[in-house]
Amino acid sequence: MKGGINMENGNKKQNIVIYFLKMCVLFVIIDFIISLIPGILSSSVLYFKYGVELITELFYGIFALIVMLLHHNSYVFTNKHSKFKDSLKFAIPMLVFSVGKLICNFIGLEGIIPGNFINIIIFCIFIGFAEEFLCRGWLQNEFVERFGDSKKGVIKSIICSSVIFGAMHLVNALTTSQGLLLTVFQVINAMSLGFYLGIIYYKTKNIWSVIFLHAFYDFALLISEVNMVKDCFVGNLSNEFIIASAFNIIMLSAFWIISSILVIKKCNFPDAKASRKKKTNALLLTAVIVFGILGFIPFEEFAEGYDSSYICYEYESYKIEEGYTTHFPHYDKYEMKYEKEEKSLVMSDENTNDVKEVITLNKYNITLELDLFGTLHIINNNTGYEKEFEEDITFFEVIENNDAFTILLSKDTIETTIYYSDYTIKNNMTDEDSFIDEIVDSFISYELPLINEIGYITIGESDYKYPMFYSDTYDYFIIKSGDLYLIK
Repeated sequence: MKGGINMENGNKKQNIVIYFLKMCVLFVIIDFIISLIPGILSSSVLYFKYGVELITELFYGIFALIVMLLHHNSYVFTNKHSKFKDSLKFAIPMLVFSVGKLICNFIGLEGIIPGNFINIIIFCIFIGFAEEFLCRGWLQNEFVERFGDSKKGVIKSIICSSVIFGAMHLVNALTTSQGLLLTVFQVINAMSLGFYLGIIYYKTKNIWSVIFLHAFYDFALLISEVNMVKDCFVGNLSNEFIIASAFNIIMLSAFWIISSILVIKKCNFPDAKASRKKKTNALLLTAVIVFGILGFIPFEEFAEGYDSSYICYEYESYKIEEGYTTHFPHYDKYEMKYEKEEKSLVMSDENTNDVKEVITLNKYNITLELDLFGTLHIINNNTGYEKEFEEDITFFEVIENNDAFTILLSKDTIETTIYYSDYTIKNNMTDEDSFIDEIVDSFISYELPLINEIGYITIGESDYKYPMFYSDTYDYFIIKSGDLYLIK
C-alpha cells in the first residue's frame, strides 16, 4: 500500500514538474509572439493591403468572444467530440478545393510583397476567429438550445446561423463597388459555406477546426491579390461576366450543400434512422466531385468584358529621404490674385513719330467657388466671365507656388477621381475669356483610393508645395512634374 502510494505521488510530482516546464516554455513562446505583434501590426496596418480590414476583424473577434462568454458558451472551447486532425476528415472536399485554389493562385504570382503577405495571413486568421466565434460558437449553439438536438432541430439551427452568416456579407454592396447583384450571389455562397461549416462543427464540436478551415479557404482565395494595389475595385460588368459569375457561384453553392449532406449522414442524431444506403453515398460523392470541378473553374475569366470587370491601379513609388510636413487647407472659395507689369510702346508725338515705353500694372483676379450642389465655378472677376467645371466635386484646393497656381479637385466616389491642373502659370495669366475656358479644359484625372484629405506637402527646409492626397488606406500620394507617386 505504502509503496504504491509513494509511486503514485512520485508520478504526480514528476507530472507536475513536466507540466510546469511545459507551461514555462509555452508562456515564453506566447510572450515572444505577443512582443512581435505591435511591430508587425504598426507597419502592416499603416501601409500594406488589408491593414484596416484586419484590425476591424480583430475587434469583431473580440466582440464575438465577449458575447460567447456573456452567454456562458465557454464550453465551446472544451467540449470536443473529435480531435483537430480527426475533424478535418469531414472537410476533405473543402480542403481539396482550397489546396487546389492555393496552388493555382501561387502559380500565377510573380514574387510576393512581404507586407501584403503578412497582412493577408493575419487578416484571414482574424476572419476565422471572428466569424466562427460569432456564427458557430455562439449563434448556432443558441439556436440548438432552442430548437433541440433532433435532426430537424439541428438543421433548422444551422440554417438560421448560416442565413445570418450570409446576410453579414450584404454590407459589401455598400462598402465595395461590386453592386447589389454580385453581392446577392456572394450571400448565397456564404450561406451554403456556412451550412457546411455548421454541420462540421455540430459533428465534431471542435471550434478550432472550423476556424482553420474558414481561414485557410479565405487565404487560398485572397493570396491571388497579394501583389495588387489596395484600391482595386469592380469596374464595368458585362452581362456575360455576370452570368458566368452567377453560374460559378451556383455550382460552388451546390458543392457546399452536397458536401454538407454527406456529413449529415454521418451524424448521430437522437432520432436518426440506422439504415444507410451505399448507393446514395456514391451518388452524393459523384455530385460533390462534379459540382466541385464546375465551381473551381473560373468561368468569368473567359467571359467577354472580364478585363474591365476588376480594375487595379498601379503607382510608381517616390521615396522621400528627408522629413516632410503635410498641410490640409480647406476652401469653399479661393481668389487667385497676381499683379504683372507689362511694357508697351506708344507714340508720344504723332508729328515726330516719337515712341515712348509705357509700363502698365495689370491685376488679375480669378475666383474659384464651390456651391452647395458640388459645382465648381471659375470666375474672372475683372470681366465677370464665368465657367463651370463639368463634373460635380466634393472639395478642392488651390496651391500657390512662386510661379504658378495648382488646382486640385476631388470627386468622392467608391473609386475616387482626382482632377489636377497646373495650367495657371502666373506670367501667362490674361483677362481673355478663353483663358478661363483653357483652365477648365486643362484638368487631367487620376484614379485613387477613397480620399480623406487633399492638400500639399513641403519637404525638408524647402517651401515648395507638392500637391498631396491622403487616402482612407492611410497612403499619401503626391504629384511631381505632372506624375502621380505613392510616397514610401
